[in-house]
Amino acid sequence: MPGLSADGGRWAAYGRIVDEFVRRIRDPEPHEPVTWSSRADRAGLHHSSHTTTEVSMPIDGPEAHWAWLMSHGNRWLYDALDPVDRAALRERVLRSLREDHPAGGTRLIAGAEFHRIVKPTVTP
Repeated sequence: MPGLSADGGRWAAYGRIVDEFVRRIRDPEPHEPVTWSSRADRAGLHHSSHTTTEVSMPIDGPEAHWAWLMSHGNRWLYDALDPVDRAALRERVLRSLREDHPAGGTRLIAGAEFHRIVKPTVTP
């Protein structure tokens, strides 16, 4: 799950782009935020802890960064858009990477949260 990072506000800017394009989806399905604790509970498990870390690694530029984004959680948005808006989203994200990213889109800077979910212990 994404977490905080020293990205100079890049992920917040990306979130604003995502929000803009979510509004373009025809009849988006409403969804409520779900916590890891509630997910674990529904599965009969227990959310026991979480930790965060930051990753910063070189990437081959904005096009490679876009490919990474499309291999992760926001691919759903791209797939839900019509072809014109898909192209607009791609161009908007690439421009933002070139112009607003602290390394011009040549570093993947991201935070991550890791959640520990365990099977509850049963005492006789």
